[in-house]
Amino acid sequence: MKYENGIYTIPCKVNGVPMKFIFDTGASDVSISLTEAKFLIKQGLLSDKDVKGKVKYKIANGDIEEGTKIILKEINIDGFLLKNVEASIVHQLNAPLLLGQSAISKLGTFELDGNKLIIKSNKENKYDFLGIDLSKDIEDFGLSRVNLENAKPIISIDFNDLKIDKNHFLKDFEFDKQKVVFGKDGNIAMIVLQKIFSGNNYEKENKSKETYKSLINILDSNFWVTKTKKTRNSSWKSKNLELLLNIDNDKSINIVYVPKILKNINSRLLNNDSKNLKPIDKSNNKKLNDLRLGTEKIVTETLENQSSTNKRQFARILNNNFEFHNEIKIAYDGSKKETGKLNEMISYYLMLQFISSNEMKELFVDCNFDNLIFKIQVTNKNYEKTNSERKISGKNLEKLNVPFSEKEILDILEK
Repeated sequence: MKYENGIYTIPCKVNGVPMKFIFDTGASDVSISLTEAKFLIKQGLLSDKDVKGKVKYKIANGDIEEGTKIILKEINIDGFLLKNVEASIVHQLNAPLLLGQSAISKLGTFELDGNKLIIKSNKENKYDFLGIDLSKDIEDFGLSRVNLENAKPIISIDFNDLKIDKNHFLKDFEFDKQKVVFGKDGNIAMIVLQKIFSGNNYEKENKSKETYKSLINILDSNFWVTKTKKTRNSSWKSKNLELLLNIDNDKSINIVYVPKILKNINSRLLNNDSKNLKPIDKSNNKKLNDLRLGTEKIVTETLENQSSTNKRQFARILNNNFEFHNEIKIAYDGSKKETGKLNEMISYYLMLQFISSNEMKELFVDCNFDNLIFKIQVTNKNYEKTNSERKISGKNLEKLNVPFSEKEILDILEK
């Protein structure tokens, strides 16, 4: 940030347009002047749908003035993206641009070090990297475990062969190689990206150093964990991940992401020290209650770890049913029909995650729930909410063969 005349200013991009704001922790909202608002409207970056109504505010001399409440789809602070930020248009052409609490509160924990804004929020999604679900194994990508027979002890497979979308947050670096590395057990051991440069040694050296610096800034903005930073290699480490970035001897850039948190959820459910979650006598009410509460606790912890800014997940027991809850925010108009389809898809993936073996199925059967209930609430870009509920009865769960297909789950999902 810049320190000028007793105030800090911070460069941002609003819906892709560069702007300089005053970093104002005392302001309740982000505010822009009529000048910026008219420019956004002219460029098609602010529409009638983004306008939420009139608002009154107090200016420095104590007078009350009227403004317009809007939603800014995106504020980009050096790669840190804030989505759907409430803001106000001040009805003056030369009003100062203020970055207030409607944006600052989304930053999480931060501190000021001189003119540096240091954001300490933990943005890492422990079960996802580059849009890849780290809990998947090689068969989930449609490949047979036969591919692992010659692995010594690992095998690397290109994103294209796994049908992984390359449209991720590092896409602008146009990596030459993007691979998922599987271990002998079929689980993801690491993800590897490589950028190769052309030209003579001098040109390759300059290009690699420039790209290395840019990548450090991007990775810093996505992984708020302790790192070692050097001129040719850096690392980000936490209990959940290890991320390595380096310039190789041939001047290529390498990124290696190693997930460290993918402990087998099944074994945790089946062999928990604090609760005996193994099959029990259903007539023993205390043991049955312990089994149920232990299952609820671990499933909720797992779902909470997979939650994010736009997705909240949890589980609970209610009226002898086990409920999976999903609250999702989307950046487009969503219909009731789409919400129902989304719920069916989520129901299937939750079943894949938690009923992935016959032992896991028996665990839920032994809990003796009437139903597994899948509830979803979707909030669209206009803050309208739609809900959907699906369920699988205890009887149908008991009949279900594991492993199962998506069709088999959809066939037993009831409204």
